[in-house]
Amino acid sequence: MIKILLILISLNSNANDSLKNFLIEKGIINKDEYESYLNKEEKKDLETKGLFTFRYFRQQNIYQIHRDIFLIQTKLELSKNIDKNLKLTIGFATGDKSKPRSNFESLTGGFANKNINLSLANLMFNKKNFNFVIGKFQNNIWASNSSLIDSDITFEGASFELKNKNIWFIYNPLLMQEFSITDKDPKLNIVQFGLDFKYTKFALTYYDFMYIKNTSTSTFISRPQSPYILSNSEVNSKYKYDYNILATDIKMEIPISNLMSFIYYANIGKNITISKNSDFIIYGFELSKKKNDFKFLSFAFSYRKLENDSFLDILPDISNYGGSTGIKSSRILITLNLTKNISLIPYYIYSKPNNKNQKNEKVFIFDTNFKF
Repeated sequence: MIKILLILISLNSNANDSLKNFLIEKGIINKDEYESYLNKEEKKDLETKGLFTFRYFRQQNIYQIHRDIFLIQTKLELSKNIDKNLKLTIGFATGDKSKPRSNFESLTGGFANKNINLSLANLMFNKKNFNFVIGKFQNNIWASNSSLIDSDITFEGASFELKNKNIWFIYNPLLMQEFSITDKDPKLNIVQFGLDFKYTKFALTYYDFMYIKNTSTSTFISRPQSPYILSNSEVNSKYKYDYNILATDIKMEIPISNLMSFIYYANIGKNITISKNSDFIIYGFELSKKKNDFKFLSFAFSYRKLENDSFLDILPDISNYGGSTGIKSSRILITLNLTKNISLIPYYIYSKPNNKNQKNEKVFIFDTNFKF
């Protein structure tokens, strides 16, 4: 009888909260039993989550031409617990497969059908404080912002993650490219150590890009597209340097009241392989207001300066001068969350390349996001 009651309540937990609380108060069901049952049932079910975005994009590009573009993106993620400690995740996303830094499709092309790609395919083993992932998976390296690695990038390889209260450690051996004529395939090893306290988060991260020097610059399909600058140093159309980056990242929250908070962050790093033109600094702040237990409204400003060889130019945020390095960029962003699943996000980006022969760029973006 008790199991039947648990099943009926779990079918619609929101609608039956009052019934659940009444039965717990009367001692007919036990709260711990109910939560334990609910957790077991959730682990058996197929978990789904998705995102649909409609974007208006207005750009004054480097030709000083104004462009008005309408775009859409859709992401769908499916997860299933195979065993007590094993979870399989498969994800799909729109976007051109040759542009892994963007899942957006423009509403042009004579009403042509849009692309759908496999964006995630991984197996995760989890036990207490340890996670192991193999396959194609979400970027799990913590950062206070998405300037260095675009938020649409998904990693390919493996990840080892240890967490214990306020401390975490991550090691990601990642595959970048496979060659048939050499055993020196480009790889990326990322090591991160982090501390997480109530109002402060800090991380020290090392990015080891292997076998980049003397690799053809046409190797990576996600390099900035013309007419944007290919700012990493080259010799005879080959990368001149390797990229071994040491970065520090900190994020601090200052509560102003129960409903308002101020957040400041800074990310500073250097490509330690070379001494010149290899530094980056990213910093910003956010002022936010909560409503009904979620962030209702926020205003944010950020600034970034990436020198030419500070980071491999296939990964940074594509909204800033096509993902190029060798730029200075400022961003103003407002987020209005109408509900937990619907948000309006207008923002403005002004980018100025370090090369004085290149033109500046102004971009206005208005995103409408629907989570499902």
